[in-house]
Amino acid sequence: MTSPAEELRQPQESTATIGAGGASRVAVASVVAAAAGYLVMLVATRSLGKIGSADFLAYWSLLFMIFGVLSGIQNEVTRAVGATLITPSTPGIGTRSARALPWALGVGAVLGLLLLSTSPLWAASLLPDNTTVLVIILSLAAVLFSGQAAVTGAVAGRRQWPLYATLISLDAVARLAVAVAVAVLTHSLWGIEAACAAGTLVWVVALLVSRDTRSAAGAYADVPAPRLLRNYGHAILTTASSSVLVVGFPILLRATTSVEDYQLAAPLVLAISLTRAPIMIPLQAFQGVAISAFMRSTSHRLGALVKPVVLLTGIGVVGGIAAVFIGPPIMSIFGAGFGDISGLLLGVLTLDAVLMAILTLTGTALLALGRHGSYSLGWVVAAVLSVLLLLLPGTVETRAAVSLSVGPVLGIITHIVAIVLTRPAASADDGAETSESTEQTPL
Repeated sequence: MTSPAEELRQPQESTATIGAGGASRVAVASVVAAAAGYLVMLVATRSLGKIGSADFLAYWSLLFMIFGVLSGIQNEVTRAVGATLITPSTPGIGTRSARALPWALGVGAVLGLLLLSTSPLWAASLLPDNTTVLVIILSLAAVLFSGQAAVTGAVAGRRQWPLYATLISLDAVARLAVAVAVAVLTHSLWGIEAACAAGTLVWVVALLVSRDTRSAAGAYADVPAPRLLRNYGHAILTTASSSVLVVGFPILLRATTSVEDYQLAAPLVLAISLTRAPIMIPLQAFQGVAISAFMRSTSHRLGALVKPVVLLTGIGVVGGIAAVFIGPPIMSIFGAGFGDISGLLLGVLTLDAVLMAILTLTGTALLALGRHGSYSLGWVVAAVLSVLLLLLPGTVETRAAVSLSVGPVLGIITHIVAIVLTRPAASADDGAETSESTEQTPL
């Protein structure tokens, strides 16, 4: 069995998009990431109680919404570095190609400064305890995660799947280990919240011990800096919209619900996270794989989507039925009051998670076609509609279930129409959607 340090030195796979060994490693990494996320939430809810858990889950949502926004960098770097393998060039002195990492860190720094400068407008209401400390942590995490996204994206673009899997696993494990240590030693809300950002340091450590990681950190994109920044912008706009729905939904609930109702809605907020994780975390872990695969399937656009969509739908139906019967007992593990949630609601939320996963896949196919603008449009449509539906009257449970169903369906339709209308070779007149290569990716 290889150690994490040995995994960080593994050479890339060079022929197929991903071999059996690489696929199994990424699959295991996705399971580790999902399990670590569950355990962090379990530790937090058991340590903090129902009211404290509501505050923690809002912070968790905000942290991962920031990560979700910046994950657009990973998607674009995977595409941009992967494109250099399909159409080799000799980037460097005398060429216009840009290195991916420095510009990604710049984007992360801008977001971090934006969080700091705007915090007086939102931080006190979303992070009522230890507000200043948590804002600083979130801002630093934004910078660090942008570097992690660029390095992980470059590794995926080079199809170095053992290294890719190791980075994903170590990120999740580091977050869990620090959170457990803080919970055991202090039972501190802000300490557990701070610990959740620990995984953003993993890539920095990997740079020190792994030659392959350092090589990936120096990778060039297939485009010059202005185009790379524009592509980053499109990808971030899309992942900002997607992260609002995928991980930031509790923040939307908090913003559209009274303080009293939100504090009592901790079981619903936890249920949204738990029903999504089994589908979305593995899908996100395989994002780099899917990007590479779609880049090589541009002549069979819809056909490449059929199998994963059917698979996801089957998993969702089985999972939804199971959630109706065994969901409440599982929820009760997280503490008193959590098991009172309706099994039917858990089943509906599971099916909503499938819709989110399909929306992610259709968006990935568009990114693989170089249709950055259309990719963004589908997610924006889904996010805006979901937010508007949360403003309707009704119980918080009903508003959440309807919002998470209707918004993604409209986003999927938008994406599919764009895929059908896309010409075999993505054209440069699609706004800024092409990227000097006709290839790109999925979540």
